[in-house]
Amino acid sequence: MPVIITAPHSACRKTALRRDCDRRAAQAARLLYDALTRVCDDVTLFLSDTHRDTLDLNRAESRDTEWWRRLREVIVEKASNGPVFVCDMHSFPSADTTSELRHLKAYFLILERDFHSFRTGGTKYAVSWSDWSFGLRVAQDVLGAENVRVVRGSDVNAILMETVGHRNVDGILLEVNEDVTILSDKELGEFMYRLADLLAATYCPVS
Repeated sequence: MPVIITAPHSACRKTALRRDCDRRAAQAARLLYDALTRVCDDVTLFLSDTHRDTLDLNRAESRDTEWWRRLREVIVEKASNGPVFVCDMHSFPSADTTSELRHLKAYFLILERDFHSFRTGGTKYAVSWSDWSFGLRVAQDVLGAENVRVVRGSDVNAILMETVGHRNVDGILLEVNEDVTILSDKELGEFMYRLADLLAATYCPVS
């Protein structure tokens, strides 16, 4: 099963005085990609080629760009041959985040309309979190249960919404903390490595 990793806010200006990107998204995405390619033959990485303050690639208004055209082509092509998994990678700054999230090492975001089903253990819904809840268990195991959470997301998240639009595509959005005093490089590396192993076992089984 193909795995696609996206990081739509990963383009950073080295001289920027203010935060203009997800500063740790590229690092996390590359770690996951490198770990997955050890054991999976079909992994694609989409880093951003556009700065977020110029155009947000995770919003509907960016869907006519070349980046999105290539992403849709890959999703459609691979989904025509079977299931596809998309991991949309982001990072958040602890200093500018709401108090309930800033202490977390990572969180998973699922769509508002699916959040109730997740909380109540409901049946399968658009984004198949019920099929992929092991990702939360891995995060809790590596980072500590108190340091990981599942939060509501809205339909403005264009990449997550794109996965909903395809019958054969599952997807999640993962946020990791940018503060290395909260989430160390060692912890991030171990998290991505363990996540890759579980993704590989689930989506890239050895024939």
